[in-house]
Amino acid sequence: MFNDYLSKLMSAEEFHDFIAWLKRIATSFAVMSHSHNCKEPLECPSDHGRCKRRLGLHTAIMWSIAIYIFNLLATDNIIRLSHLDKIRNLVGFAESVFYLHKRKYLGYLSFVSFWGREISKKYYELHKKFEENQTL
Repeated sequence: MFNDYLSKLMSAEEFHDFIAWLKRIATSFAVMSHSHNCKEPLECPSDHGRCKRRLGLHTAIMWSIAIYIFNLLATDNIIRLSHLDKIRNLVGFAESVFYLHKRKYLGYLSFVSFWGREISKKYYELHKKFEENQTL
C-alpha cells in the first residue's frame, strides 16, 4: 500500500489510543512467554531461571510477536496499515500452530484467537477508512 501511514488516517487522540492498544497487545504477548508471576515480563524469558525452564515453541512464538510489535512501536509514529496486516498475519500463524497442538496449548490458542479477532476488526476498520480517503 502506498502512503498508508496510520498517523494520517487518525486524529492525534485516536492515534495515541491506537499506540496504547498496540502496547497492550505486545505486553500481553510478552507476559504469555514468561512463567506465571514473573516480575520482569518485558525482558527476554531466556534470562530468567523459572522462565527459562518453560521455554519452547509456544514461548518463542509469543515472544517473537511481542518483539515485532515493540520494535514497530520504536519507529516513532511510522506505522503503516501494512504493519498492522503483518501483525494480523503473525497472530493468525500462531493461531494455526496452536490449533494443531490444541491439546497441549489450548490456553495459548484461546489467547491468540481473541487477539486475532480484535486485530482483524481494527485492521478492516482502518482499511475501510484508508479506502474512503483514497476516493476523496
